[in-house]
Amino acid sequence: MKRLYWILCGFLFCNSISAQIDDCFADRVANGDSLFSIRNYEAALDYFNAAKSCVNKPEDLSELNKKINKTKNEIKKARIQAFSLSKDYVYIKSRGEKDNIIITLENIRNWDFDKNNCPDWLVITKTKDGFIYECQANNQPIERTCTINFKAGSIAKIFKVRQEKASEYLMLSQTALHMSPQGGEQSVTVSTNAIAGYNIISQCPWASVTSLRNNVIVRVEANPKHDPRNGNIYVRTEACSQLIRVTQEAKPSKFLLDVVALRILSDFELSMSFRLENGNHIQFDGGLWDILRYNNLSGGFSASYIWSYEFADIWSLNYGVGLGIGGVRRPYDMLQSRFVIAAVPSVGIECAPSGWEIGGKQVGITLDYRPYIGTDCVGFYHNLTNINLGVRLHLH
Repeated sequence: MKRLYWILCGFLFCNSISAQIDDCFADRVANGDSLFSIRNYEAALDYFNAAKSCVNKPEDLSELNKKINKTKNEIKKARIQAFSLSKDYVYIKSRGEKDNIIITLENIRNWDFDKNNCPDWLVITKTKDGFIYECQANNQPIERTCTINFKAGSIAKIFKVRQEKASEYLMLSQTALHMSPQGGEQSVTVSTNAIAGYNIISQCPWASVTSLRNNVIVRVEANPKHDPRNGNIYVRTEACSQLIRVTQEAKPSKFLLDVVALRILSDFELSMSFRLENGNHIQFDGGLWDILRYNNLSGGFSASYIWSYEFADIWSLNYGVGLGIGGVRRPYDMLQSRFVIAAVPSVGIECAPSGWEIGGKQVGITLDYRPYIGTDCVGFYHNLTNINLGVRLHLH
């Protein structure tokens, strides 16, 4: 009988506790719903979280979690509306820019940003309505980014900045160096924004080229030959290339026997040239002028002033004016000869690769056009088809 009494007391106690738990859960959920209806979401969330300790049924917990998630979403929405930026991301051209960002605040008095995250190329200045950002020009061929943290009360925002990279450039203070026959040293200043810097490729075996910070130093020894010389130096980055053309005057000469040449195609001539101090030539030619024209037979001597220009390592252009004198039989089977005087313009090209030598002297192949235009004292005389292939031997 006594044992039955205690069992009955325990049953009544458990029913009482369960009833209290049900009342606790219902009261707290009801309070949370009431606060939610008047948009007091943070207080409602506190009641819903407190109701978890009073849950007695699994289906009550499931329903309570839905209310909690819905309340958190509303709080998140409210916070976004309370503190917002007109832009939270900007993409800026490499030249830089300056613009204004509007900040919206509701029920929040102050806001601030983390100055430690602000790089030196971006300046942010607070204004009455928000802030002004000023981005400096990006002169480097690499994109740059930053993220600035903003905070108003317990609400945090981020402002992202991305700036495009600059185009890679390479500039030289001069692209042509002219050296005297005695040689010397010249410097070229290099300006580039290439991350990896620049490198040098020299095609001047007779010049030493060194790099010192932003300068290319070119040193040339005295020219031992009576020919001018030239070469190329390339300054390169990953995306750019520039050429420095180096030329050096010939070793001075005073009427030096320079070349002898044998030409044969339209005529047959032996040529001798004497080099002047300025690198040009006085050229003397003698031979038959017109051996391929069957109605004429002519020949004599000519003297010309020749200018020379080297436009590549093995090629040179020669052009000049001269005067020729001689005789002509016209037609050739007649014994009567007449005196000829003619103007002799000329233009020719020579190829003289390194290693073409005879007895240590340079050899070149020439192609010349040397028309003769004048008079033979009876009438007009000309030979406009005088194209000659020849071999030149440089004696200096």
